Amino acid sequence: MYAVWCYPLLLLAGTWKSLVSGDARMEDLLGKTLQYDYKVRYTLEDPANHTAPLSALAQHALSAGLRVSTVWRSPESQFDSLFHIKPFDVQRTSDGLNDLPFIYRVHITSDGRLQTDTFFLNSETDESAQLKRALSRSLGSIYRHIHEESESTASTGHWKVNHCGVLGDLKDNIDYGQGHSRLLMLRPDEKFGQSTEKDCLLTGRENSWNSFRMVESRQLFLPWTETAVHRIKSEILLKETERLTTDAAVLALRGKNFDDTLTLIRRQFKDDTGIFKVETTTNEFASAGLLAAELKSLRKFTLKNKAATPEASRAFLRICTAVKMSTKSELMAALHETLKLKKKQKSSVNFLIDAFAAHQSMVGLETVTEVLDYHQKPYHLELFRRYLVASAFSQTANANVIRKLLELLEKPVKDLALEETLALSLGALTFTLRRNAPEDAAGKELDNLIGREMLRKLENCQKGTDSGVIADCSVMWLRAIGNLGCRETRTQILEHVLRGGRATPAAIKAFRRLDPFAPGSDVYDETVVAIWNVYENSSASFDSTGKIAAVDWLIRMLARVKDVRKIAHLARIIEHIPNLQTDELRTYVMTALQNNGNIIQPNMLRDAFSLAYERSKDSTYAQLGVTGQSVAFEGSLLRTGLLNSTYSLAMEFSGGSMKTSTVGVSLNDKDSTLPIVTFGLFSRGLGSFMGATEESDASETATAGLALELLDVSLPSVVFFNGFSELMSLALSAGGSDPVAELQFNLLTLDAKVNDPLHSGIPVRTDVLTALSLDISGFVQVSLWGRTFNSLVRNRAAIATEIVTKLGHPAADSPFIQNIAERIKGKMDFVTNVDFSSFPVKLCMQMSNSPVAYWRYHKRRSSLPGSPAVSQCSRSFSPGKSYFLGARNAKYCKEMS
Repeated sequence: MYAVWCYPLLLLAGTWKSLVSGDARMEDLLGKTLQYDYKVRYTLEDPANHTAPLSALAQHALSAGLRVSTVWRSPESQFDSLFHIKPFDVQRTSDGLNDLPFIYRVHITSDGRLQTDTFFLNSETDESAQLKRALSRSLGSIYRHIHEESESTASTGHWKVNHCGVLGDLKDNIDYGQGHSRLLMLRPDEKFGQSTEKDCLLTGRENSWNSFRMVESRQLFLPWTETAVHRIKSEILLKETERLTTDAAVLALRGKNFDDTLTLIRRQFKDDTGIFKVETTTNEFASAGLLAAELKSLRKFTLKNKAATPEASRAFLRICTAVKMSTKSELMAALHETLKLKKKQKSSVNFLIDAFAAHQSMVGLETVTEVLDYHQKPYHLELFRRYLVASAFSQTANANVIRKLLELLEKPVKDLALEETLALSLGALTFTLRRNAPEDAAGKELDNLIGREMLRKLENCQKGTDSGVIADCSVMWLRAIGNLGCRETRTQILEHVLRGGRATPAAIKAFRRLDPFAPGSDVYDETVVAIWNVYENSSASFDSTGKIAAVDWLIRMLARVKDVRKIAHLARIIEHIPNLQTDELRTYVMTALQNNGNIIQPNMLRDAFSLAYERSKDSTYAQLGVTGQSVAFEGSLLRTGLLNSTYSLAMEFSGGSMKTSTVGVSLNDKDSTLPIVTFGLFSRGLGSFMGATEESDASETATAGLALELLDVSLPSVVFFNGFSELMSLALSAGGSDPVAELQFNLLTLDAKVNDPLHSGIPVRTDVLTALSLDISGFVQVSLWGRTFNSLVRNRAAIATEIVTKLGHPAADSPFIQNIAERIKGKMDFVTNVDFSSFPVKLCMQMSNSPVAYWRYHKRRSSLPGSPAVSQCSRSFSPGKSYFLGARNAKYCKEMS
């Protein structure tokens, strides 16, 4: 309730317009006290069903009287005045209001800034002082809005206010004192979107307002999913009731001049300290024993339930809350005890480790490193790697934790898998730290320090003698640098882009988090030149995979190219297609241009082809025909008013042998893209095994695996086999029932608290927790006799969201409490079937999702006597679906069925 007196004084400001105008005399102001009635009605609505009118909803009323007396007005300036404000007949005192008077001063500084001061009695409470301080920080700005922006209709006595006044607007007008302006902005966290509708009306005559009414409707929502967090309706009523003779005690505060008046005031009232506290929701549970109790419940849960279910996500949220409130000794005891559990209950350890990673505290890291003997015990090493992977998705990166992980990275790491996990996670964590505090000097220095260490490791890769080992090492560190997104690494990334070889695609991908470089800058121009060079260079060092990475980047770059240059940009890509080395590469580029409708419109592509033909009439455009098996395709999963969810397929063949096959899902709005998940199969050294005729890769070790990216974070790759001996072993033992790779994680994707008062000053505090429970499994079957290769990547996911909104003062029983719980679960399968019994190899890919289940529970309860709790539950399902992956793929699937 940070500004509960704000709108009572909105009306007073209008009345004061006549009282403090230049033609008013000083003696006219003395002895006058204006009295007002002030009422507020407000309610929480069901954000999914907000059609009911305010009068039909259970609501809370706030009521008080207000007496305002003029103590001093400077004759030199109409904006330098002192007022004595006395609340009376205050109802709902549990909301933080009291009837103690305070002094308010508003004036204009010599540089034209609007400034306010407040003075309180020594017996003033912190809660009430915060409310009245909010008044003093906003009253002057509101007066200015009315004074400068109102439109009057003299015949009716009604004034329509163009600007109702927003507390956050004051940040541009008022000097709050050092360190407090950010708190007073009262804006929702950037993770949220907000829509607000307001209607204000003042009534009165003779240049003086005597009543005010405002209706406000506000909604807070999650921008990427459009999930409504809360919807609130409120109404403010203010009316002048009486004009009184000023009390003698108030008149006694007036001195001979302004300074004398301030001296008299300071004998009774103390100067405001300027400290503005934003109240936060207090913990509802005692810490002692909470974690132990939650772990006991979790052990029972994991005996009967699987991962990636809504129940698992909800259980994880409860463990996260308990971990956040526990001491180090409690955390260590919990981890020690959980490690001793029987095999059937071991998954409880995974939940606990994931919760440690979610909160990124030094206490959590110390607990993990002190309890887990990951240098000696393989199972402990597996858990430590799990902690690192889950840490990459934490929303609360901790600089001290990052420094400790950097110390581990600087030391020689014997286990290459651990080093890869540590590097990738450290890069992602540091990126989150910089994103959360982009202007923090210490954070920038830490970012650069980690960037230099990663570049040192990358350079050390070149000291090897085995080209395959060098390439693998370079790819690993470039992926880590890509997660980091540090500007200081740009030059070295460019060097690896231009160096060619297997590391080129990883180097191009490493630019994805350097997008803040604006088109037209030297940095941006150098990057564009380098990637055009990869696409157009005929050197054998730039293989098909590197060129595909380059053309994908150039197509995505269209969003940044000015409209007048888009056609020329596309024409340049088209002009070089006949010069590409293989049919498969030419086919890939053509399908990427034709099947990217979200970026390239058909008329744009047609004009680009015409321009390319005019420029290069001698080129063999017959080679632009789609003759290979490679393909790039993009389709729509779901469209809403603001968002577009898309899926993409990119498949590369070389001489009849599949090299890469990647599927991605992302969310897009008009300005940005949020990658959700990308999983791709890759293979090398299988050309002779499958009868390849082009770009022989006989020198490469036979390798196949799964590359994963989740929420734009590159994760450690999963290798199915490395070498022909492992391939043969897999072929002889493959039954398809057991996964060759399995990743199960619980991630806390959102942990946010929002303090965002209504215009009436009634505080609104919202806590949002969202957990993602994920299970990604990879299955492979190889038949040497039937000469077939089949793979399945199964992605099961569940999301649990808990939203608690409290409307009212945190020190009291809140007038309204709203709980919303949402659960979503679904499964998506990506199947690849390869028949290499004849040439060319036939390949069928299928992507499908099972029915998506959605469940929502909503409950509202009020502290008003006789107000019942209102609750409702709803369930819905969206049908399963198979997705189109291109005409050629559909043809092969039909032939192979």
